[in-house]
Amino acid sequence: MAQEQLTLDLAEIPVQFDTNNLVTKSNLLIESSYKLSTLESKLILTLFSNVQPSDEDINTYVFQIQPFVEMLDLKGKSKYKDLREITKGLMQKVYEIRIGDTLHQVSWLSHVAYNTGEGTISMRFDEFWKPYILQLQQNFTSYKLGNITKLKSSYSIRLYELLKQWQKVGKHVFALKDLRSLLGVPDDTYKLYANFKQRILLNAQKELKKASDIVFEFKEIKEGRSVTKIQFNISYNQNFPKIDKRIPKTPLKKEIPFDQQDLREELEKLGVSDKIIIYLLDNYEKKRIKANIKYTKSRMELGSVKKPAGYVKRAVEQNFADSRGNGNTLKKKEKINNLPREQKKEVEEGLDVEMFLSYLDKKKEVLIKLGESKKEIKEQIQHDLDDIELKEEYEKISTADKMKLKNYIKKFS
Repeated sequence: MAQEQLTLDLAEIPVQFDTNNLVTKSNLLIESSYKLSTLESKLILTLFSNVQPSDEDINTYVFQIQPFVEMLDLKGKSKYKDLREITKGLMQKVYEIRIGDTLHQVSWLSHVAYNTGEGTISMRFDEFWKPYILQLQQNFTSYKLGNITKLKSSYSIRLYELLKQWQKVGKHVFALKDLRSLLGVPDDTYKLYANFKQRILLNAQKELKKASDIVFEFKEIKEGRSVTKIQFNISYNQNFPKIDKRIPKTPLKKEIPFDQQDLREELEKLGVSDKIIIYLLDNYEKKRIKANIKYTKSRMELGSVKKPAGYVKRAVEQNFADSRGNGNTLKKKEKINNLPREQKKEVEEGLDVEMFLSYLDKKKEVLIKLGESKKEIKEQIQHDLDDIELKEEYEKISTADKMKLKNYIKKFS
Protein backbone atom coordinates (compact mmCIF):
# COMPACT_ATOMS: atom_id res chain seq x y z
CA MET A 1 0.00 0.00 0.00
CA ALA A 2 2.84 2.36 0.89
CA GLN A 3 4.50 1.67 -2.44
CA GLU A 4 1.24 2.40 -4.31
CA GLN A 5 0.82 5.69 -2.42
CA LEU A 6 4.34 6.76 -3.36
CA THR A 7 3.54 6.29 -7.04
CA LEU A 8 0.35 8.33 -6.72
CA ASP A 9 2.13 11.15 -4.89
CA LEU A 10 4.66 11.48 -7.69
CA ALA A 11 2.07 11.77 -10.48
CA GLU A 12 1.72 15.53 -10.87
CA ILE A 13 2.39 17.11 -14.27
CA PRO A 14 1.82 15.13 -17.51
CA VAL A 15 4.60 15.93 -19.98
CA GLN A 16 3.50 17.49 -23.28
CA PHE A 17 5.60 16.44 -26.28
CA ASP A 18 5.10 19.75 -28.09
CA THR A 19 7.91 21.06 -30.27
CA ASN A 20 6.53 24.61 -29.85
CA ASN A 21 7.09 24.49 -26.09
CA LEU A 22 9.75 26.93 -24.88
CA VAL A 23 12.98 25.76 -23.26
CA THR A 24 14.00 28.54 -20.84
CA LYS A 25 17.28 28.36 -18.93
CA SER A 26 19.42 30.73 -16.89
CA ASN A 27 22.48 31.86 -18.87
CA LEU A 28 24.62 30.79 -15.90
CA LEU A 29 23.39 27.25 -16.49
CA ILE A 30 23.99 27.45 -20.25
CA GLU A 31 27.54 28.73 -19.72
CA SER A 32 28.52 25.87 -17.38
CA SER A 33 30.48 22.79 -18.39
CA TYR A 34 28.80 19.43 -18.78
CA LYS A 35 28.62 16.46 -21.13
CA LEU A 36 25.45 14.55 -21.92
CA SER A 37 24.70 12.10 -24.71
CA THR A 38 22.32 13.19 -27.47
CA LEU A 39 19.41 11.21 -25.97
CA GLU A 40 20.13 12.44 -22.43
CA SER A 41 20.16 16.02 -23.72
CA LYS A 42 16.81 15.63 -25.48
CA LEU A 43 15.24 14.09 -22.38
CA ILE A 44 16.43 16.89 -20.09
CA LEU A 45 15.41 19.61 -22.55
CA THR A 46 11.95 18.06 -22.94
CA LEU A 47 11.62 18.41 -19.16
CA PHE A 48 12.78 22.04 -19.37
CA SER A 49 10.17 22.73 -22.06
CA ASN A 50 7.39 21.71 -19.67
CA VAL A 51 8.41 24.19 -16.94
CA GLN A 52 5.93 27.11 -16.98
CA PRO A 53 6.80 30.78 -16.25
CA SER A 54 4.23 30.75 -13.45
CA ASP A 55 5.65 27.65 -11.68
CA GLU A 56 6.70 28.43 -8.12
CA ASP A 57 8.26 25.10 -7.25
CA ILE A 58 9.99 22.10 -8.82
CA ASN A 59 7.36 19.69 -10.12
CA THR A 60 7.39 15.95 -10.75
CA TYR A 61 6.82 15.28 -14.47
CA VAL A 62 5.14 12.16 -15.83
CA PHE A 63 6.10 10.82 -19.29
CA GLN A 64 3.98 8.46 -21.35
CA ILE A 65 6.67 5.91 -22.25
CA GLN A 66 5.56 5.08 -25.81
CA PRO A 67 5.55 8.60 -27.32
CA PHE A 68 8.81 9.36 -25.53
CA VAL A 69 10.42 6.26 -27.07
CA GLU A 70 9.20 7.52 -30.45
CA MET A 71 10.61 11.01 -29.87
CA LEU A 72 14.03 9.59 -28.97
CA ASP A 73 13.79 7.28 -32.02
CA LEU A 74 14.61 4.20 -29.94
CA LYS A 75 14.14 1.01 -31.98
CA GLY A 76 14.48 -2.74 -31.64
CA LYS A 77 13.58 -5.19 -28.89
CA SER A 78 15.80 -3.48 -26.31
CA LYS A 79 14.29 0.04 -26.65
CA TYR A 80 12.70 0.03 -23.17
CA LYS A 81 15.91 -1.27 -21.63
CA ASP A 82 17.79 1.49 -23.50
CA LEU A 83 15.44 4.07 -21.99
CA ARG A 84 16.21 2.79 -18.49
CA GLU A 85 19.92 3.11 -19.23
CA ILE A 86 19.40 6.73 -20.31
CA THR A 87 17.60 7.70 -17.10
CA LYS A 88 20.08 5.73 -14.99
CA GLY A 89 22.93 7.62 -16.68
CA LEU A 90 21.30 10.95 -15.85
CA MET A 91 20.96 9.94 -12.20
CA GLN A 92 24.65 9.01 -12.06
CA LYS A 93 26.18 11.93 -13.97
CA VAL A 94 27.46 14.89 -11.98
CA TYR A 95 27.10 18.43 -13.29
CA GLU A 96 29.61 21.08 -12.20
CA ILE A 97 28.53 24.69 -11.90
CA ARG A 98 30.68 27.50 -10.50
CA ILE A 99 28.91 30.27 -8.57
CA GLY A 100 31.32 32.91 -7.32
CA ASP A 101 34.22 31.10 -5.66
CA THR A 102 32.25 27.90 -5.06
CA LEU A 103 32.19 24.88 -7.37
CA HIS A 104 28.99 22.87 -6.96
CA GLN A 105 28.66 19.22 -8.00
CA VAL A 106 25.05 18.16 -8.45
CA SER A 107 22.98 15.64 -10.43
CA TRP A 108 20.28 16.68 -12.89
CA LEU A 109 17.50 14.53 -11.43
CA SER A 110 16.60 13.72 -7.84
CA HIS A 111 14.18 10.90 -8.67
CA VAL A 112 13.06 8.59 -11.50
CA ALA A 113 10.20 6.08 -11.12
CA TYR A 114 8.94 3.57 -13.70
CA ASN A 115 5.19 3.16 -13.20
CA THR A 116 4.89 -0.11 -15.12
CA GLY A 117 1.16 -0.50 -14.46
CA GLU A 118 0.40 2.80 -16.22
CA GLY A 119 3.15 2.79 -18.85
CA THR A 120 4.67 6.02 -17.51
CA ILE A 121 7.89 7.38 -16.03
CA SER A 122 7.99 9.99 -13.25
CA MET A 123 10.99 12.35 -13.14
CA ARG A 124 11.93 15.30 -10.97
CA PHE A 125 14.70 17.91 -11.23
CA ASP A 126 17.01 18.23 -8.24
CA GLU A 127 15.92 21.11 -5.96
CA PHE A 128 19.30 22.79 -6.59
CA TRP A 129 18.10 23.90 -10.05
CA LYS A 130 15.10 25.86 -8.77
CA PRO A 131 16.70 29.38 -9.08
CA TYR A 132 17.99 28.57 -12.58
CA ILE A 133 14.77 27.35 -14.21
CA LEU A 134 11.88 29.01 -12.30
CA GLN A 135 10.58 32.61 -12.21
CA LEU A 136 13.47 33.90 -14.35
CA GLN A 137 13.36 37.70 -14.79
CA GLN A 138 16.68 38.40 -16.52
CA ASN A 139 19.84 36.77 -17.92
CA PHE A 140 18.05 33.82 -19.49
CA THR A 141 17.74 32.26 -22.95
CA SER A 142 14.59 30.78 -24.51
CA TYR A 143 14.08 28.73 -27.64
CA LYS A 144 11.55 26.26 -29.02
CA LEU A 145 12.10 22.58 -28.26
CA GLY A 146 11.75 21.81 -31.98
CA ASN A 147 15.05 23.56 -32.68
CA ILE A 148 17.02 20.70 -31.09
CA THR A 149 14.83 17.60 -31.55
CA LYS A 150 16.28 16.80 -35.00
CA LEU A 151 19.93 17.46 -34.10
CA LYS A 152 21.90 14.20 -34.02
CA SER A 153 25.00 15.29 -32.10
CA SER A 154 25.07 16.29 -28.42
CA TYR A 155 27.85 18.77 -29.34
CA SER A 156 25.50 20.40 -31.87
CA ILE A 157 22.82 20.77 -29.19
CA ARG A 158 25.25 22.36 -26.74
CA LEU A 159 26.72 24.68 -29.37
CA TYR A 160 23.20 25.69 -30.42
CA GLU A 161 22.42 26.81 -26.85
CA LEU A 162 25.69 28.71 -26.50
CA LEU A 163 25.18 30.57 -29.80
CA LYS A 164 21.45 31.15 -29.25
CA GLN A 165 22.40 33.17 -26.20
CA TRP A 166 24.33 35.58 -28.44
CA GLN A 167 21.97 35.63 -31.43
CA LYS A 168 20.79 39.21 -30.85
CA VAL A 169 24.37 40.47 -30.57
CA GLY A 170 25.22 38.59 -33.75
CA LYS A 171 28.69 37.43 -32.80
CA HIS A 172 30.79 36.12 -29.93
CA VAL A 173 34.38 35.01 -29.36
CA PHE A 174 35.24 31.89 -27.35
CA ALA A 175 38.74 30.87 -26.31
CA LEU A 176 39.26 27.42 -27.84
CA LYS A 177 40.11 25.93 -24.45
CA ASP A 178 36.92 27.36 -22.89
CA LEU A 179 34.79 26.22 -25.82
CA ARG A 180 36.02 22.63 -25.48
CA SER A 181 35.15 22.73 -21.77
CA LEU A 182 31.66 24.24 -22.34
CA LEU A 183 30.87 21.58 -24.94
CA GLY A 184 32.06 18.83 -22.59
CA VAL A 185 34.77 17.56 -24.96
CA PRO A 186 37.10 15.20 -22.99
CA ASP A 187 40.77 16.22 -22.86
CA ASP A 188 41.82 13.09 -24.77
CA THR A 189 39.27 13.59 -27.59
CA TYR A 190 39.89 15.58 -30.78
CA LYS A 191 43.22 16.85 -29.44
CA LEU A 192 44.20 18.18 -32.87
CA TYR A 193 42.31 21.34 -33.82
CA ALA A 194 41.75 19.95 -37.34
CA ASN A 195 39.79 17.03 -35.85
CA PHE A 196 37.83 19.32 -33.49
CA LYS A 197 36.97 21.57 -36.42
CA GLN A 198 35.85 18.70 -38.67
CA ARG A 199 33.95 16.56 -36.14
CA ILE A 200 32.35 19.30 -34.03
CA LEU A 201 32.34 22.77 -35.63
CA LEU A 202 31.67 21.85 -39.26
CA ASN A 203 29.25 19.08 -38.31
CA ALA A 204 27.29 21.44 -36.02
CA GLN A 205 27.30 24.11 -38.72
CA LYS A 206 25.71 21.62 -41.13
CA GLU A 207 23.16 20.30 -38.61
CA LEU A 208 22.02 23.73 -37.39
CA LYS A 209 21.55 24.97 -40.94
CA LYS A 210 19.39 21.94 -41.75
CA ALA A 211 17.29 21.67 -38.57
CA SER A 212 17.39 24.81 -36.39
CA ASP A 213 16.43 28.49 -36.49
CA ILE A 214 20.02 29.83 -36.48
CA VAL A 215 23.08 29.48 -38.71
CA PHE A 216 26.67 30.49 -38.06
CA GLU A 217 30.00 31.18 -39.72
CA PHE A 218 33.24 31.10 -37.75
CA LYS A 219 36.66 32.69 -37.94
CA GLU A 220 39.83 31.21 -36.48
CA ILE A 221 42.00 33.56 -34.41
CA LYS A 222 45.63 32.48 -34.10
CA GLU A 223 48.55 33.14 -31.85
CA GLY A 224 51.55 32.25 -33.95
CA ARG A 225 50.55 29.14 -35.88
CA SER A 226 48.05 27.81 -33.33
CA VAL A 227 44.32 28.53 -33.23
CA THR A 228 43.51 29.88 -29.76
CA LYS A 229 40.10 31.54 -30.25
CA ILE A 230 37.00 31.13 -32.42
CA GLN A 231 34.80 34.05 -33.47
CA PHE A 232 31.23 33.01 -34.30
CA ASN A 233 28.97 35.14 -36.48
CA ILE A 234 25.36 34.17 -35.77
CA SER A 235 22.25 34.92 -37.82
CA TYR A 236 18.65 33.75 -38.27
CA ASN A 237 18.21 30.77 -40.58
CA GLN A 238 16.11 32.10 -43.46
CA ASN A 239 15.53 28.56 -44.75
CA PHE A 240 14.47 27.20 -41.37
CA PRO A 241 11.89 24.44 -41.94
CA LYS A 242 8.53 24.85 -40.25
CA ILE A 243 8.32 22.89 -37.00
CA ASP A 244 5.59 20.27 -36.84
CA LYS A 245 3.40 21.39 -33.96
CA ARG A 246 3.34 18.07 -32.11
CA ILE A 247 5.41 14.93 -32.07
CA PRO A 248 3.02 12.11 -33.06
CA LYS A 249 1.51 10.17 -30.18
CA THR A 250 0.48 6.54 -30.18
CA PRO A 251 -3.32 6.43 -30.62
CA LEU A 252 -5.49 4.92 -27.92
CA LYS A 253 -6.21 1.21 -28.40
CA LYS A 254 -9.87 1.83 -27.67
CA GLU A 255 -12.08 4.56 -29.13
CA ILE A 256 -13.92 6.63 -26.50
CA PRO A 257 -17.62 7.30 -27.34
CA PHE A 258 -18.55 10.87 -28.25
CA ASP A 259 -20.85 11.28 -25.24
CA GLN A 260 -17.91 10.52 -22.91
CA GLN A 261 -15.44 12.95 -24.49
CA ASP A 262 -16.29 15.71 -22.00
CA LEU A 263 -15.38 13.42 -19.10
CA ARG A 264 -12.16 12.43 -20.83
CA GLU A 265 -11.17 16.09 -21.21
CA GLU A 266 -11.95 16.81 -17.54
CA LEU A 267 -9.90 13.82 -16.40
CA GLU A 268 -7.00 14.78 -18.69
CA LYS A 269 -6.95 18.25 -17.10
CA LEU A 270 -6.48 16.54 -13.73
CA GLY A 271 -3.47 14.67 -15.12
CA VAL A 272 -5.09 11.23 -15.44
CA SER A 273 -3.39 8.90 -17.94
CA ASP A 274 -5.24 7.49 -20.99
CA LYS A 275 -5.11 3.97 -19.55
CA ILE A 276 -6.78 5.02 -16.27
CA ILE A 277 -9.35 7.15 -18.15
CA ILE A 278 -10.43 4.12 -20.21
CA TYR A 279 -10.55 1.99 -17.06
CA LEU A 280 -12.83 4.50 -15.28
CA LEU A 281 -15.15 5.00 -18.26
CA ASP A 282 -15.48 1.23 -18.78
CA ASN A 283 -16.29 0.41 -15.16
CA TYR A 284 -18.27 3.31 -13.68
CA GLU A 285 -21.38 5.30 -14.56
CA LYS A 286 -20.96 8.70 -16.16
CA LYS A 287 -22.95 10.37 -13.36
CA ARG A 288 -20.65 8.88 -10.70
CA ILE A 289 -17.46 9.94 -12.52
CA LYS A 290 -18.80 13.45 -13.08
CA ALA A 291 -19.78 13.84 -9.41
CA ASN A 292 -16.36 12.71 -8.21
CA ILE A 293 -14.52 15.00 -10.63
CA LYS A 294 -16.50 17.86 -9.13
CA TYR A 295 -15.75 16.59 -5.61
CA THR A 296 -12.02 16.35 -6.39
CA LYS A 297 -11.98 19.93 -7.66
CA SER A 298 -13.69 21.14 -4.48
CA ARG A 299 -10.98 19.44 -2.39
CA MET A 300 -8.31 21.07 -4.58
CA GLU A 301 -9.83 24.49 -3.89
CA LEU A 302 -9.57 23.83 -0.17
CA GLY A 303 -5.93 22.87 -0.58
CA SER A 304 -6.37 19.30 0.69
CA VAL A 305 -5.58 17.63 -2.66
CA LYS A 306 -2.20 18.26 -4.26
CA LYS A 307 -2.04 15.26 -6.62
CA PRO A 308 -5.44 15.15 -8.34
CA ALA A 309 -4.64 12.37 -10.85
CA GLY A 310 -4.38 9.68 -8.19
CA TYR A 311 -7.02 11.20 -5.94
CA VAL A 312 -9.80 11.34 -8.55
CA LYS A 313 -9.21 7.65 -9.45
CA ARG A 314 -9.71 6.66 -5.81
CA ALA A 315 -12.62 9.08 -5.50
CA VAL A 316 -14.48 7.38 -8.37
CA GLU A 317 -13.65 3.86 -7.13
CA GLN A 318 -14.79 4.57 -3.56
CA ASN A 319 -17.46 7.14 -4.57
CA PHE A 320 -16.18 9.91 -2.29
CA ALA A 321 -18.82 12.28 -3.67
CA ASP A 322 -21.54 10.11 -2.17
CA SER A 323 -19.87 8.93 1.04
CA ARG A 324 -18.19 12.23 1.93
CA GLY A 325 -20.25 14.76 0.04
CA ASN A 326 -22.98 15.31 2.62
CA GLY A 327 -22.34 18.51 4.49
CA ASN A 328 -19.40 19.31 2.23
CA THR A 329 -20.50 22.91 1.60
CA LEU A 330 -20.71 23.60 5.35
CA LYS A 331 -17.29 22.01 5.94
CA LYS A 332 -15.83 24.13 3.15
CA LYS A 333 -17.17 27.33 4.68
CA GLU A 334 -15.87 26.33 8.11
CA LYS A 335 -12.42 25.64 6.68
CA ILE A 336 -12.34 28.96 4.84
CA ASN A 337 -13.35 30.85 7.99
CA ASN A 338 -10.48 29.22 9.92
CA LEU A 339 -7.85 30.28 7.39
CA PRO A 340 -5.48 33.23 8.05
CA ARG A 341 -6.85 36.49 6.61
CA GLU A 342 -4.64 36.56 3.48
CA GLN A 343 -5.31 32.91 2.60
CA LYS A 344 -9.03 33.37 3.22
CA LYS A 345 -9.07 36.33 0.83
CA GLU A 346 -7.24 34.28 -1.80
CA VAL A 347 -9.69 31.32 -1.55
CA GLU A 348 -12.76 33.55 -1.62
CA GLU A 349 -11.57 35.57 -4.58
CA GLY A 350 -10.36 32.52 -6.50
CA LEU A 351 -8.20 33.69 -9.41
CA ASP A 352 -5.35 36.13 -8.68
CA VAL A 353 -5.91 38.42 -11.68
CA GLU A 354 -2.83 40.61 -11.19
CA MET A 355 -0.57 37.56 -10.97
CA PHE A 356 -2.11 36.11 -14.13
CA LEU A 357 -1.67 39.40 -16.04
CA SER A 358 1.95 39.49 -14.87
CA TYR A 359 2.37 35.96 -16.28
CA LEU A 360 0.93 37.12 -19.63
CA ASP A 361 3.39 40.05 -19.69
CA LYS A 362 6.33 37.69 -19.12
CA LYS A 363 5.10 35.32 -21.82
CA LYS A 364 4.70 38.18 -24.27
CA GLU A 365 8.29 39.36 -23.59
CA VAL A 366 9.67 35.88 -24.27
CA LEU A 367 7.69 35.54 -27.52
CA ILE A 368 8.90 38.96 -28.69
CA LYS A 369 12.51 37.93 -27.98
CA LEU A 370 11.92 34.80 -30.07
CA GLY A 371 10.86 36.96 -33.01
CA GLU A 372 7.25 35.81 -33.12
CA SER A 373 4.86 37.92 -35.20
CA LYS A 374 2.35 40.23 -33.55
CA LYS A 375 -0.46 38.03 -34.87
CA GLU A 376 1.05 34.85 -33.41
CA ILE A 377 1.62 36.51 -30.01
CA LYS A 378 -1.96 37.79 -29.94
CA GLU A 379 -3.33 34.33 -30.76
CA GLN A 380 -1.32 32.68 -27.97
CA ILE A 381 -2.35 35.31 -25.40
CA GLN A 382 -5.99 35.03 -26.50
CA HIS A 383 -5.78 31.26 -26.07
CA ASP A 384 -4.65 31.70 -22.44
CA LEU A 385 -7.44 34.20 -21.77
CA ASP A 386 -10.04 31.84 -23.26
CA ASP A 387 -8.77 29.01 -21.02
CA ILE A 388 -9.15 31.17 -17.90
CA GLU A 389 -12.79 31.93 -18.69
CA LEU A 390 -13.54 28.20 -18.65
CA LYS A 391 -12.18 27.70 -15.12
CA GLU A 392 -14.45 27.67 -12.07
CA GLU A 393 -12.28 30.31 -10.34
CA TYR A 394 -13.25 32.81 -13.05
CA GLU A 395 -16.79 33.06 -11.68
CA LYS A 396 -15.48 34.16 -8.26
CA ILE A 397 -13.67 37.31 -9.40
CA SER A 398 -15.20 40.77 -9.53
CA THR A 399 -16.73 42.35 -12.65
CA ALA A 400 -13.90 44.91 -12.65
CA ASP A 401 -11.28 42.13 -12.76
CA LYS A 402 -13.16 40.36 -15.55
CA MET A 403 -13.00 43.61 -17.54
CA LYS A 404 -9.22 43.80 -16.92
CA LEU A 405 -8.84 40.37 -18.48
CA LYS A 406 -11.08 41.19 -21.45
CA ASN A 407 -9.30 44.52 -22.06
CA TYR A 408 -5.82 43.00 -21.93
CA ILE A 409 -5.98 41.79 -25.53
CA LYS A 410 -6.76 45.38 -26.70
CA LYS A 411 -3.10 46.22 -26.08
CA PHE A 412 -2.35 44.42 -29.33
CA SER A 413 -4.77 46.50 -31.42
